[in-house]
Amino acid sequence: MWSAAAVVVFLGCSKTPEAARKDLAQLNIPYSVDSFVKSIQNRDEVAINLLLDSGIDVNGNRGAPLIAAVRFGSETLVRRLIKSGAKINARSYEEYGAIDYAAESGQLGMIKLLVEAGATIDPKRSLFIRNTLDVAEENNQTEVVQFLIKKFPMSKAEANQALLAAASIGGPRLIRRYLSMGADLECRDKDGKTPLMLAKGSVFYEENMKCLLELGAKDSPTKETTTMSTDEAAVIKTASGDIVIEFWPDVAPNTVENFKKLTKKGFYDGTAFHRIVKGFMIQGGDPLTKDPSAEARWGTGDPGYKINAEFNDRSHTRGVLSMARSADPNSAGSQFFICLGDASFLDQKYTAFGKLIKGDDVLTKLGDAETVSGGGGEKSKPVQRQGVESIKIVPADRVK
Repeated sequence: MWSAAAVVVFLGCSKTPEAARKDLAQLNIPYSVDSFVKSIQNRDEVAINLLLDSGIDVNGNRGAPLIAAVRFGSETLVRRLIKSGAKINARSYEEYGAIDYAAESGQLGMIKLLVEAGATIDPKRSLFIRNTLDVAEENNQTEVVQFLIKKFPMSKAEANQALLAAASIGGPRLIRRYLSMGADLECRDKDGKTPLMLAKGSVFYEENMKCLLELGAKDSPTKETTTMSTDEAAVIKTASGDIVIEFWPDVAPNTVENFKKLTKKGFYDGTAFHRIVKGFMIQGGDPLTKDPSAEARWGTGDPGYKINAEFNDRSHTRGVLSMARSADPNSAGSQFFICLGDASFLDQKYTAFGKLIKGDDVLTKLGDAETVSGGGGEKSKPVQRQGVESIKIVPADRVK
């Protein structure tokens, strides 16, 4: 904590900006926001006082001085910064606000000070960055949590929205929190999915399912599963022959629907399998592969949107169709891959949504295509184009 002497300095007589800058120069203290923040971190009362008197930008570096003062526990300095014009809701480059850092260290007095000065919280943001309520809860700051919930109550609609997001990308702790804040266990998102349905595709699949079931959640069909036809298959036509895929709408309804929607638009026609890793998988579905001049960007294309993951209990064995994605679990769009062998290490990490039922010999030919190293060094770039002439959705009884 700050010394009594520091408080005296902060409350003492101030100098004119010109006099303060002259003193800074004599003491070889840089006149910069970085220097100001460093002085706060080092609890250098003289430098802090002079820099404040000099007219330093208290909102520089996205409010770094205020955040530093909060993190290092000086309510006196925080009050002075606010009086000097510090923006109470400024956020750091990591997107945390001063009140987030106050909660992280359990400073209830600091939180109340900031709230009284106008600090605000959007409770829904807690699912996407580590905001105040999350941080306080994670650090077992019960008094802080209770204060925040009372000060920033959620409407039922907000609590429902937060619960749905928690079921999809959060964990049991968040699920229980939003239920305690008034969320409905059987609420639905715009696609008609309940928290339990979203949990089936969650990163925390087992934990979230167990939590929701223990709390009394009941499964019921979504709009997609009640209207989606389960007696359709996909025929992928290539120069090497046809591959027939059956779908698994029971475990990945939205993913299946997305694939069918794109297919029926002709989205995949003329694309190519741009990545082939022998013994592992063949990857396609990138619309950029229609354009040879865009080869440098192959592997980065999508339909212009992303879909949520639907991780499930189907294992990635040979012939399984699954969605490609980046590091973000909810970043799949149109790109897919077909496994060439056992890839069970991908289970619960990628959305499997179908499996080859005809054309295993064609899959072998594609998987054996000659490859060279691509831009990243991986030997997966086909020497000869492995084109997809078309993908069609047909009645399953026509191809079985």
